[in-house]
Amino acid sequence: MSAAFFWVLDPATAPHLRGVVRDAVSYAPLAATVSAGHFSTSTNPSDGTYDLMAPAGTYDAIASAADHASVRATGLVLTLGTTTTHDFLLPPYVTILSDTVEGGNIGWTVQSRRAAGWPRKTRWTCRSRRNDNWWRI
Repeated sequence: MSAAFFWVLDPATAPHLRGVVRDAVSYAPLAATVSAGHFSTSTNPSDGTYDLMAPAGTYDAIASAADHASVRATGLVLTLGTTTTHDFLLPPYVTILSDTVEGGNIGWTVQSRRAAGWPRKTRWTCRSRRNDNWWRI
């Protein structure tokens, strides 16, 4: 036996959560997903706007987009026949280190060698071919 349950909401009287999802640095609109409880919607990718209908209640809404950290808004109250507005600014993920093994870093290698006094341990070090210095990682 299986069952399916659907929420049927009248768009004229149902509570709406509306707003815009943007990049927190450039303020560019984002193609994102906004969810509140069991309900979710996608933004319009060209302008970042969204309109989410849900039954009346208090919700925590979450906006998420590719290459951005998700942001949560807590305690949003949705009441019948009204529209609650909330805009989201999502911080972009930042690349701190990017490296391809195939391309390599010219002049640098990663090697391991035994540290004095640690016969069973391995210390990872970086060595510059230019001046033969060692740094512990």
